[in-house]
Amino acid sequence: MTLKFMLSKLMFNGSIVALVTPFTEQVEQDIRTEVAAEHQAELDAQQKANDAQIREIQEKTQAEIASKIRSRLLQLAAQKRD
Repeated sequence: MTLKFMLSKLMFNGSIVALVTPFTEQVEQDIRTEVAAEHQAELDAQQKANDAQIREIQEKTQAEIASKIRSRLLQLAAQKRD
């Protein structure tokens, strides 16, 4: 057994009980920091994908509206010529 293992575990009535040491506290904090960073990266990626999708929908909608307006204006111009 290593010293770290012996410091992090303690036998109590046949059960293993976690012993909090500065080492285990640091490991736990490191893991929490890493998980939080990964989670934030996933959130950022989702936000970026959502922003791109919204931008695409806006561009498509604007193009459709412009096309309809152009078509209607051409209809009105053709009616005035007649």
